[in-house]
Amino acid sequence: MQLTILISDLQLPLHHKRAVKALCNMLADRRKDIDEVFQVGDLYDFEAVSHFAKGTIYEDGKRFQKELDKSAAALTDIHDAWPFLKVRIRGNHEDRLDAYLAGTAKGLAGLRIFDFDALTNAVEHGWVTEDQPYELAPRTHAVHGLTLRSRSGYTAHAHLDRMSGNVVHGHTHRAGLVYRTTSFPDETRWGMEIGCLMDRRKAQYLEAGIADWQLAFGALWIDGKDVQPELIHVQPNGSFIFDGKRYTP
Repeated sequence: MQLTILISDLQLPLHHKRAVKALCNMLADRRKDIDEVFQVGDLYDFEAVSHFAKGTIYEDGKRFQKELDKSAAALTDIHDAWPFLKVRIRGNHEDRLDAYLAGTAKGLAGLRIFDFDALTNAVEHGWVTEDQPYELAPRTHAVHGLTLRSRSGYTAHAHLDRMSGNVVHGHTHRAGLVYRTTSFPDETRWGMEIGCLMDRRKAQYLEAGIADWQLAFGALWIDGKDVQPELIHVQPNGSFIFDGKRYTP
């Protein structure tokens, strides 16, 4: 039986610190059992190179460097807990960098130092960036996604309409696991939105920090062609139960 841990949107450095600490404790505890650690995009927030920052006092490079420095501390904790190669795909927040270079800072766009993996010290933190959709398991792919439907699980249903096989979906910050059975061919597929590990209180664009988001991450139990998805709900204090054991910050 293989085990893949699916890390949801973190949007570093706006992550939920207690939840990430508990996640690191689980990764360290289950180190020998885990076969792959995968992150579904929006690992970073990149607010300082977003269009929201354009023309403001934050567009001076210092804010962006501060984001990267704070993010590095969390990534070091994750790597210390599971010091092996980890796979990630890019989300729309990471794409803010390319958009900024292509528009506001064209003269810097070709510099190797601004390559995503170089800028974020991917090798140092044990990450490799892959294209999406990324194959996680037989007939099971992961995407970050750009669409957002009105309820938990609705976006996963939309992806089942467009993709064959099972799908793991980020971006929505919602947790939902849905199923679809068809007659031709006779099969049951599933789609999973894996929530987020972002601290919504740090999202300044949310009034009073209110949003229909769920703290969660995911796991896949893989036995040959049989892929069993699992959603792990995270409590507001950062703790969660996984495989019959409670993990705390």
